[in-house]
Parts: sequence; structure tokens; C-alpha cells
Amino acid sequence: MKKLLIIGAGEYGRLVKDLALESGYDAADFLDDNSTLAIGKIADYKKFVGEYDEFIVAMGNPQVRKKCVEMLSDDFKLATIIHPRAYVSGDAAIGAGSIVEPGCVVYRACTIGQSCLINAGAVLNHDSTVGDFCQIGCNAVVTARAVVAAGTKVEHGSVVHSAI
Repeated sequence: MKKLLIIGAGEYGRLVKDLALESGYDAADFLDDNSTLAIGKIADYKKFVGEYDEFIVAMGNPQVRKKCVEMLSDDFKLATIIHPRAYVSGDAAIGAGSIVEPGCVVYRACTIGQSCLINAGAVLNHDSTVGDFCQIGCNAVVTARAVVAAGTKVEHGSVVHSAI
């Protein structure tokens, strides 16, 4: 049984649970400091070592995402979720901890960094680069050879033509 520990049980965390179950996980549970849906607080993560195959951080704030990844990485493997209804070229590179939602297109020679959120319908054109801990909003487009700097949030429906 493949089990995922999701850090964050807010609206995005609940969406990530659905994506995980649709992407082949058998079970997914939450750690969150402020949710009754969670099986524990984030600081209690060591109690769950050995019970979960992988973890993923489902929080929008890139600094918080980075802190959680650094905190849990020694004890759990960082998951990567690519929804089966996303298109990802065979020579694209997707960093650990990243989430590629349904309807996304990631063309050839794209690089997505660690723990990025690529929201539904986003398009990353060929040879583009998305830095670590970025979020590419729904229906946003990163054009060919564009570079998105680490920690950047590209708003829904935006077009990135060059480095930001």
C-alpha cells in the first residue's frame, strides 16, 4: 500500500489529496497545525516515520514550503505528483516535491525545480526553466526559453516571456 503524508490540510492540501489518490496513492493523510482533518501537528512528524512512503508539502507560501521540505527530508522521501491527465515530455525534468496538476503541458527540455506547484492548465513551453519553490497559476504560460526565478508566483492566466 502506497501512503502519502501531506503537509497542509487547507484547501490546497485537500486538492492535493485528490490528485494523489488519482495518481496512484492508496492513502493520504495530513499534518497541519490548525485542522481537525489532520492526524497530527507538523512538529509531530517523527511519530509517523515508517508509516508513510513519501511526503509532499501542499502550501502556497514558498518560504514555508522550503522550511517544511528541509525539516522532513531526512526522515521521509519527497514525493512528486504528476497527474495522469497532464502531458509531460519524456525529456522534461521535474524536481522532487513538485505537483503537476491535470491539463498541464510541460514540453521538451523544460526544467521544473524542487517543490513547485504547477496548477491546472498551465503551459511550460520548450526549454523553459521554473526555479525551486515556484507556483505557476492556472492557465499561465511560460514561453519558450523563459526563466522563472526561484520562489516566484506566476498569477493565474499570466504569460511569462522572459526571466522574472
